Amino acid sequence: MNSRERVLTAVALEQPDRVPVDLWALPPVTFQLQDHFRVEKDEAVWKALGVDLRSVWPDYIGPEHKVFPDGSWIDWWGIHKKMMGPFDEIVDYPLAGFNSVEEIEQYSWPDPAWFDYQGLQRKCDQFDDYALVIRDPGPYTPCVLRVAMYLRSMDRFMLDLALNPEIAQAILKRIAQFYLELSRRILESVGDRTDIFCIADDMGTQDGLLISPDMFEEFIEPHLREFIGLAKEHAQHVMYHSCGRLNLSFLSLSTWGSRSLIRSRCRPRAWIQQS
Repeated sequence: MNSRERVLTAVALEQPDRVPVDLWALPPVTFQLQDHFRVEKDEAVWKALGVDLRSVWPDYIGPEHKVFPDGSWIDWWGIHKKMMGPFDEIVDYPLAGFNSVEEIEQYSWPDPAWFDYQGLQRKCDQFDDYALVIRDPGPYTPCVLRVAMYLRSMDRFMLDLALNPEIAQAILKRIAQFYLELSRRILESVGDRTDIFCIADDMGTQDGLLISPDMFEEFIEPHLREFIGLAKEHAQHVMYHSCGRLNLSFLSLSTWGSRSLIRSRCRPRAWIQQS
C-alpha cells in the first residue's frame, strides 16, 4: 500500500496498513528535524518520518514585493511584514484605519492571476505515490477569519464582528471571493491529480472557539460552505485545520457534505466526519 492508497483508505473509513501521517510544521520545527535527521531539505524530513501527504500550491508570479531597507516587505495581501527570529510577523495592518465599506471595496485586493497554475501538473508529477492536498506551505491556505485578522488586526476585527458587522462582512466577502477564484483555477489546473482540499482558519483558543457559535454561523459558515461546495464539485475530500481547541459539533453535517478530516493543533486530535 503506497501513501496515497493509505490515506484514501483511511478517509473511506476502511482499515489501512498503518495510520497515515501528515506533517505541516512551522520553520523552527522543520529546522530542528533537519538537524536531527542530518538532512538539508523538508522533503528528506517527510520521507524520514513516513509522511503520506504532500502539499500542492501555485508559485507566486505577481508584482514584485516592495522591500524596505530594514528587510521588511509588503506581501501580496498588502500586509507589511518583518522577520523576527524564524517567523514573519506583521508590522502594519493595511485595513486598520478603514472606517467604511466603501474604503474596504476600494482597497487593492490581490488578483488570482498572480499565480502560476501551469506549473501545478509538474508539481503533482513529483509525488505520484502520495496523497496530494491543496494547501499553501506558508500562511495563506484558503480561509477567511485568519486573513481578516491579518489585514485588520485581531482586536479591531473582533470589535467589527460585534460593533461594525457590515465592515466585517465586507472584508470576509472580499477574502472569500479571492480564495474561491484562486481555488477554482487550481482545481481546474490539477484535474484529478489531487485528493484533498485544505481550509485552514485558526478558530480556536486553548479552551474553545475564538468567537461564539452564533457569530461563526453568521460570519464564517456561509464562506465555509462555499469552499466545501467547490471542493465537492471537483471530487476532493476536505481537510479543515485550526490551531486551538476546536469543537464544531454545532454545525450541521450538511455544512461538511463529503467526508472531512478535521484537525486541531493545540490539543492534537483528528477525526473523520461522514454525512
